[in-house]
Amino acid sequence: MRTGLILIVGLAFLLSASAAAAMGGAGHEEIVAHIFEMADLDGSGSLDADEYEEAGLAKYGVSFADCDADEDGETSLREYLDLYRRHHSPAGGQTA
Repeated sequence: MRTGLILIVGLAFLLSASAAAAMGGAGHEEIVAHIFEMADLDGSGSLDADEYEEAGLAKYGVSFADCDADEDGETSLREYLDLYRRHHSPAGGQTA
């Protein structure tokens, strides 16, 4: 049930992303942080591979390994938001 809820929230976020981007991106990171917090089943403040899988977050096209920038076996909210920012920058994920 929790996985389905996370997917619904994530889908709603993806559908609203274009509209929010047109309004200056307000609220995007708060939604991403909320999705992350819902996926953090043990309340540790980070996601391990099992939590990431259980939440169905890989269905958004980013693997757990891509999110785990420091390769410590967990994805922190900072890592998750950093990846989000890189992929949803005004340049469409392109960096200079």
